[in-house]
Amino acid sequence: MFILCLSFNNFVQSSIFVKYGTQTRIRNISIRTVVRTIGQNLCSSLLGMHAYTGCDTLSAKSGRGKISPLRIVKEHKAFQDMFKLLGTDWELSDNLFEKLQEFTCRMYCSRPQTNDINELRYKLFCVRRENIESIQLPPCADCLCMHTLRANYQAAVCKHRLQSRPVIPCPTSHGWNQDGTRVVIQWISWRPAPASVLELLSCSCTRSCALPCCSCLANS
Repeated sequence: MFILCLSFNNFVQSSIFVKYGTQTRIRNISIRTVVRTIGQNLCSSLLGMHAYTGCDTLSAKSGRGKISPLRIVKEHKAFQDMFKLLGTDWELSDNLFEKLQEFTCRMYCSRPQTNDINELRYKLFCVRRENIESIQLPPCADCLCMHTLRANYQAAVCKHRLQSRPVIPCPTSHGWNQDGTRVVIQWISWRPAPASVLELLSCSCTRSCALPCCSCLANS
């Protein structure tokens, strides 16, 4: 609600205050004062950034949180303008997705030297000499695209909240799938790896392979 108030400050003529604190220590925070302090441009970008970095309806990137992405957005006006665009249209443009790839690269590496998320994922894997957990790597471009579709949809829903009867499209073409009566997340649109890689097994036998220890023989 606080982020919504900051985002819609220009559209509401009345003064808005957010009640904050506990029963013994209560503060009334002036939205206009916050906007003047951190700037309208940054405030307008927070709605898109909040959706992209994880909210009630979207997953967050493991170990990234909100502080580091917010610091990047504050330091780069281009990213502020980028997140202002997120959710302005129900369809995600290729140009916006490319910019979000660049932002995600910076989330995982302070000096990525590439704006291609797949390339950065490969470089980080090589630097760690394969001694790395998958959650420490950025998502592949396909997973990131699905996530961005959902973030764009959620940001667009939020940006229609001043309308009494907003027309909201079905989410199934925006990073979700229909499973009977449920709407489920579509994590990826392609196979996670080529079929030959998915079927490849290697054993830890040092000399000769023998059952039952050899995983290759056990799996024929």
